[in-house]
Amino acid sequence: MFVRQGIRVLKTLTTRSRNFSAFSGEPKEWIVPYPTSKDNHNTYDLSIPIPPPLKRENESIENKRARLVYNSRKRGILETDLLLGTYAKIALKNMSLSQLEEYDSLLDENDWDIYYWSTGAKHVPKHIQMLSFWPELVEHCKNKSKVVLKMPTLD
Repeated sequence: MFVRQGIRVLKTLTTRSRNFSAFSGEPKEWIVPYPTSKDNHNTYDLSIPIPPPLKRENESIENKRARLVYNSRKRGILETDLLLGTYAKIALKNMSLSQLEEYDSLLDENDWDIYYWSTGAKHVPKHIQMLSFWPELVEHCKNKSKVVLKMPTLD
């Protein structure tokens, strides 16, 4: 009788935890709510389009600067946050409206791509090289003065 109950308990545990590792609690296989057409489960549907960036019309230049400083600090990856946050605090106050719009377009790029491009780890695409502030940003990222970068405060 105990053996039967043990088997029943074991069966219940394995059924409930079949998608989770027994030790780490992390999923073994990812189950996505949007299955692809090939497969019904355990795959990502990568055909969901990325929405276009928001067009902010009639935004004052002061609000644009403040938003760009904030967006530079809150990217989601600490390395990119530090590089862009410290650069934005220094450089955005002197940029013209067209340069601010260019910087805004840079922030639409992937965080890791921005990090690798600005540190020279990856080849920089032409549309990024053409940005008027790009050489200045790359020099800032080299940190030749060996200053310890800290996240600047929001004013």
